[in-house]
Amino acid sequence: MAKACLIALCATMAVLVPIGNEAFARPVRAVGRPVARVARRTIVLTSVYVATLPKGCVTENIEGAVVHRCGTTYYQKHGSQYVEVAVK
Repeated sequence: MAKACLIALCATMAVLVPIGNEAFARPVRAVGRPVARVARRTIVLTSVYVATLPKGCVTENIEGAVVHRCGTTYYQKHGSQYVEVAVK
Protein backbone atom coordinates (compact mmCIF):
# COMPACT_ATOMS: atom_id res chain seq x y z
CA MET A 1 0.00 0.00 0.00
CA ALA A 2 1.35 3.43 -0.90
CA LYS A 3 1.37 6.05 1.84
CA ALA A 4 0.05 9.55 1.23
CA CYS A 5 2.51 12.39 1.54
CA LEU A 6 2.03 16.06 2.20
CA ILE A 7 2.14 18.27 -0.90
CA ALA A 8 5.18 20.16 0.41
CA LEU A 9 7.10 16.93 1.00
CA CYS A 10 6.15 15.12 -2.21
CA ALA A 11 8.63 17.07 -4.32
CA THR A 12 11.55 15.83 -2.24
CA MET A 13 10.38 12.30 -1.44
CA ALA A 14 10.32 9.12 -3.46
CA VAL A 15 6.94 7.51 -4.04
CA LEU A 16 6.59 3.75 -3.92
CA VAL A 17 4.94 2.49 -7.07
CA PRO A 18 3.80 -1.13 -6.83
CA ILE A 19 4.70 -3.23 -9.89
CA GLY A 20 3.60 -6.81 -9.54
CA ASN A 21 4.66 -8.00 -6.08
CA GLU A 22 7.50 -5.45 -5.76
CA ALA A 23 7.54 -1.74 -5.12
CA PHE A 24 10.13 0.47 -6.81
CA ALA A 25 11.04 3.90 -5.54
CA ARG A 26 10.61 6.60 -8.15
CA PRO A 27 11.37 10.28 -7.59
CA VAL A 28 8.53 12.75 -7.74
CA ARG A 29 9.34 15.71 -9.95
CA ALA A 30 8.15 19.17 -9.12
CA VAL A 31 5.98 20.67 -11.82
CA GLY A 32 7.62 23.79 -13.16
CA ARG A 33 6.62 26.53 -15.48
CA PRO A 34 7.67 26.37 -19.11
CA VAL A 35 10.78 28.40 -19.81
CA ALA A 36 10.30 31.17 -22.34
CA ARG A 37 12.66 30.82 -25.27
CA VAL A 38 14.44 34.00 -26.24
CA ALA A 39 15.99 34.40 -29.65
CA ARG A 40 19.65 35.25 -29.24
CA ARG A 41 21.19 37.77 -31.59
CA THR A 42 24.81 37.49 -32.67
CA ILE A 43 27.17 40.10 -34.02
CA VAL A 44 29.56 39.10 -36.80
CA LEU A 45 32.41 41.42 -37.81
CA THR A 46 32.95 42.12 -41.51
CA SER A 47 36.05 43.42 -43.25
CA VAL A 48 34.53 46.86 -43.94
CA TYR A 49 36.03 49.69 -41.85
CA VAL A 50 35.06 53.38 -41.82
CA ALA A 51 36.75 56.33 -40.09
CA THR A 52 33.51 58.09 -39.10
CA LEU A 53 29.88 57.08 -38.80
CA PRO A 54 27.30 58.34 -41.30
CA LYS A 55 24.82 60.96 -40.08
CA GLY A 56 21.66 59.86 -38.32
CA CYS A 57 23.05 56.80 -36.50
CA VAL A 58 21.32 55.48 -33.39
CA THR A 59 23.23 53.73 -30.58
CA GLU A 60 21.79 50.36 -29.52
CA ASN A 61 22.72 47.64 -27.05
CA ILE A 62 22.55 44.13 -28.52
CA GLU A 63 23.37 41.25 -26.17
CA GLY A 64 25.51 43.58 -24.07
CA ALA A 65 27.48 45.01 -27.01
CA VAL A 66 27.15 48.66 -28.06
CA VAL A 67 26.48 49.02 -31.79
CA HIS A 68 25.48 51.96 -33.97
CA ARG A 69 22.55 51.45 -36.36
CA CYS A 70 22.75 53.65 -39.44
CA GLY A 71 19.69 52.83 -41.53
CA THR A 72 19.94 49.09 -42.11
CA THR A 73 23.70 48.90 -41.47
CA TYR A 74 25.27 48.31 -38.07
CA TYR A 75 28.73 49.48 -36.95
CA GLN A 76 30.81 48.75 -33.87
CA LYS A 77 33.73 50.76 -32.47
CA HIS A 78 37.05 49.07 -33.21
CA GLY A 79 40.04 51.09 -32.03
CA SER A 80 39.90 54.53 -33.64
CA GLN A 81 37.63 53.28 -36.46
CA TYR A 82 34.25 51.62 -36.87
CA VAL A 83 33.77 48.18 -38.35
CA GLU A 84 30.58 47.17 -40.16
CA VAL A 85 28.91 44.25 -38.40
CA ALA A 86 26.16 41.84 -39.37
CA VAL A 87 23.51 41.33 -36.68
CA LYS A 88 21.85 37.92 -37.00
